[in-house]
Amino acid sequence: MGLGKTLQVISWICRMIENKSLSDKKVLIRVPTSLVPNWESEFNKFTSSIVVYTHYGAQRKVEDIANHAVVLTTYGTVRADAAKLKKLKWAATIIDEAQNIKKSCLATDKSCKINQSGSSHSHEWDSCGKCSNGLLEHHGLLLNKSQFKKSFLNPISKNRDQDVISQFGKITAPFILRRMKTDKSIISDLPAKIIQDVHVPLSLEQGVLYQKTLDEAMLLVKEFDNTESKSTFKRLGLILKMILTCKQICNHPAQWLKNDRRDVELSSELSQTVERLETIFKVGDKVLILNSLER
Repeated sequence: MGLGKTLQVISWICRMIENKSLSDKKVLIRVPTSLVPNWESEFNKFTSSIVVYTHYGAQRKVEDIANHAVVLTTYGTVRADAAKLKKLKWAATIIDEAQNIKKSCLATDKSCKINQSGSSHSHEWDSCGKCSNGLLEHHGLLLNKSQFKKSFLNPISKNRDQDVISQFGKITAPFILRRMKTDKSIISDLPAKIIQDVHVPLSLEQGVLYQKTLDEAMLLVKEFDNTESKSTFKRLGLILKMILTCKQICNHPAQWLKNDRRDVELSSELSQTVERLETIFKVGDKVLILNSLER
């Protein structure tokens, strides 16, 4: 995110139009619904000379596409209008957040296809396969889904087979433009990422509630017979519930007790967070807080 992938695609489209490479064909940009405003904004900001037609909404008409070289639409709209859209001539199809694509509804042998994704694939070979294999299979350069899974996905994701990883890299390298935040030629002023773990002890109320919950849960767990499959399944369920409860208590007692006592001092974690936020706000910086637990 923030590496200029969208801008790079827009620049490529501009070059295609300037060189009259599109002829009577068009460019289809397929994005998640939430990203439609972002793409519209980027086009308006960097190339106001290109009028992008947004094919979306209840009032959309495929006939309106005729007067536009660039068409912006959503995944759902493509599925709904696939039959009509396939009849048009496309010079290129661009898919944003391509790791979410399960199947291409507009596969055309002669069109250029660009898959764009800001997700890290270093440990997510399934999503990597959707982007790279889908693109290469489109041009007949790789395997179908079952073959890809057998030849690449399983050996890499399950066994971390270095030979297969190397082979996969050689096949896909000519077709992948990867931009990384560690590349100073792309972002020269991006500070180094610093990861700092802060260990915070529980508050008195958190500690009492945590120990009580743990003791009660362990008594229930010990009552089950480990030799019976049903008991084992129920026992596992209790353990998972206990872990979630303990996480809620560590976050804030009110999250588990479901009461309105939301005092900051009841949670050591929240107290530390507020203290750090005050420091950040004093110097005028911004902060993004991620928490897996919600109420």
